[in-house]
Amino acid sequence: MRKKKTKLTDEQKEALKLVKHEKRSAFLSRMVDEFKKIVLIATFFVVVGFLVWEHIIYANGTTPAFPPTVSIALITAFFGTYLTYCMSSTALKKSLNDNGMVKNKDGTFSKIVSTVVNAFNNSTAKSENDESDDEEAKG
Repeated sequence: MRKKKTKLTDEQKEALKLVKHEKRSAFLSRMVDEFKKIVLIATFFVVVGFLVWEHIIYANGTTPAFPPTVSIALITAFFGTYLTYCMSSTALKKSLNDNGMVKNKDGTFSKIVSTVVNAFNNSTAKSENDESDDEEAKG
């Protein structure tokens, strides 16, 4: 038997569209963060691997193994990659702070006010519970 397809209302379609958009946004945000880290780590291993390989060739008696400018260029490229990563992370953090936003663990963004209010409410509730326990102990 075939199931009948039910038509979605416009509100349901909009809700599904928003859910898909949030998931895609979270995925892309995490992917960009991870991509920056992966590029930095890969660059580090390429530079270190090349320098070790160059020293092994030099130790086997091949002189000069490579012109010194190759090593300098690789090290400069690594520090350029590192500097770019740091500047990108700083710009993201500054932008979030300027707009009163915070990045959640799942990669989504939310207003910092709601996060601070929730944290304050949780800490207030905990402190009230602690105070009520202390009063019972004193009494």
